[in-house]
Amino acid sequence: MSFTIGKPSFNVNDRTHTIAIQDAPPLELTTEDPTTIVFTADTEKAALDVFVKDFIALASPYFSKPLDSTIFYTRLVHAFDTGDFDLSDTRVSYIVSWIPVSVVFAPSVYTIHWRLISMESSGLPVATVAPVHAKNIRLKIRRARLRCALARLRVEKLAQRYYAKYGNFDGLSESELSSDSDSDSESTDSSEKI
Repeated sequence: MSFTIGKPSFNVNDRTHTIAIQDAPPLELTTEDPTTIVFTADTEKAALDVFVKDFIALASPYFSKPLDSTIFYTRLVHAFDTGDFDLSDTRVSYIVSWIPVSVVFAPSVYTIHWRLISMESSGLPVATVAPVHAKNIRLKIRRARLRCALARLRVEKLAQRYYAKYGNFDGLSESELSSDSDSDSESTDSSEKI
């Protein structure tokens, strides 16, 4: 597995060190639960072993003594970030791709943080749009719906004001309702007063 890592950053609040991972190849697998990776199958276990071996080789120079793979595995836990993917659709199986984004070192726990980057179901792409892009699309749809609702409210208020001012004009002709006849009658009224 070919990837690069950043220098460890120290978090004073929880006294952890975080090492970011860049350019890691995705781990693609078929699963019935797209929210997690189960590392018991041969393929997933082999991919994890390669990742851990390469990560230890890259990260060991940053520690006072080289990381030991046996200790690493005994302290290892996983955290999974599914982003904005819609996981409410229940299908039989999914094809998902995960990438490791960081490893956080606490005094007795080493956590690999994984991010879901794609998900397909039954041969159809369910959520192949990047999570940030999907979020932006949902936000645009929400704003457009809000603009429509505001426009409807304005129309209703204008209609209410119109009916309050002019009443219901059932039975009147078009010429009686035109604004020209209103202005003509006003000018006639004003000329009679003079």
